[in-house]
Amino acid sequence: MLFARFILALVLIGGPALHSTDVFAQDVDDILGGFDDEESGDDAEPDKGIDDPTDEPTERFWDLTGAINLASSYAYNADHPAPGQPDYRGLTRLQAELSLQLDLDLPGGWQSRIAGRGYRDYFYAVEGRSDFSNEVLDAHERENEFQEIWLRGALSENLDLKFGRQIVNWGRSDNLRVIDVLNPVDRREPGLVDIEDLRLPVTMTRLDYFFGAWQLTGVAVHETRFDTGSAPGSEFLPASSFFSIPERTPGNGGQDTEWALALTGIFSGWDMSLHWARFYDDRPHGVGPGFLPSGLEHSRISMYGISGQKVMGNVLWKTEVAFFDGLDFFEPSPKERGRLDAMIGMEYSGFDEGSVAIEIVNRRTTRFDSVLENALNQTRRNRVEASLRYSADFWNQSLHFTAIFLSFGAHAQDGAILRAQLTYDVRDALSVTGGILMYEEGEFPPMDQIPHKDRLFLSAKYSF
Repeated sequence: MLFARFILALVLIGGPALHSTDVFAQDVDDILGGFDDEESGDDAEPDKGIDDPTDEPTERFWDLTGAINLASSYAYNADHPAPGQPDYRGLTRLQAELSLQLDLDLPGGWQSRIAGRGYRDYFYAVEGRSDFSNEVLDAHERENEFQEIWLRGALSENLDLKFGRQIVNWGRSDNLRVIDVLNPVDRREPGLVDIEDLRLPVTMTRLDYFFGAWQLTGVAVHETRFDTGSAPGSEFLPASSFFSIPERTPGNGGQDTEWALALTGIFSGWDMSLHWARFYDDRPHGVGPGFLPSGLEHSRISMYGISGQKVMGNVLWKTEVAFFDGLDFFEPSPKERGRLDAMIGMEYSGFDEGSVAIEIVNRRTTRFDSVLENALNQTRRNRVEASLRYSADFWNQSLHFTAIFLSFGAHAQDGAILRAQLTYDVRDALSVTGGILMYEEGEFPPMDQIPHKDRLFLSAKYSF
């Protein structure tokens, strides 16, 4: 049903761009834009505005930028709450956020960045804070944190160093994750924003050695940080926690340091890379005899991966394959298992001001046993995930349309998400976004707990 709605949205809103197809209009260089950029867009060089005649005659060594974002959501088909639970019908978000970023050009060609953000969701004050548990308020009402804080520069002609809180994205996929394992993500409101906006920075030391067309990268992750999920009793996890199980979380640095290596080659029209990582599983498993564990721990996982991209005309093909070794689950007699993840995707950019991207991932668990399908593990032998994304620009690129459909399970039996949105650039520094977000119920959490949570969303962002 959600997929049918997705196609209808494309026809009604994106149709004009599809009909104006010019399959040869897109230059290959545009397709390759950012081809050799492994890092997130957050690492893009700041605009120093050196061509602006209003600039001061002397070049500044610092650049301060920021944004104010006001966002709201309205759940239009939510169910009546159960007795004792908060009411998430109607308004579900009324958030004000301020983000600041200071970039510094230091002596010797070194650079530094300090970025942070803070937000408060006034929905909880409007509804009445006494209706929510302290756990929900702590996780969802407000947050202030430093994000990227790093220092980078060249140690020699071929060797670069970057140290501090940062984001390292090795994945080729835009919507599904395979080898993109170094940074956790924020999962508190599923499907509302893209993965690139969900990654959470962690403290790392990164060394890059360049030789010919190759780049060898070594990463030491000093900060242990796992995915941020919804708090029990919140909108997307309505069940409250009746008891807590002590969880052992790895420390920061020392013997709990996570490690990663990558060898990347960039050639004319294609690239490839090999990956290895030794890190902690975000998802804990139970320890102790029986099905009811006496404690929770995070397994140490090894990942061996390969990825690549190739341009053929107006089509960018991409693939990622990774094997994860050392997975643990909730079971009476623990057995370490593995999982093979394989992704193939393509992006067609031949439309006039538009593009379509399709990605499919299959995750196969080795040494599978039926115990892995129980309520604690929620794992299948094979799990297929797919994404279909359409993007187009209108009105001299001042109006941007995006529609994305995510399917979990070969027949979406594990749930689906559809998001369609329009962003209008009112002026260079001001944009307004509105859209709709719909969920299809699945058999496994969290998708089994999000039926009737479809919503409209609206936001305004002022950048300075």
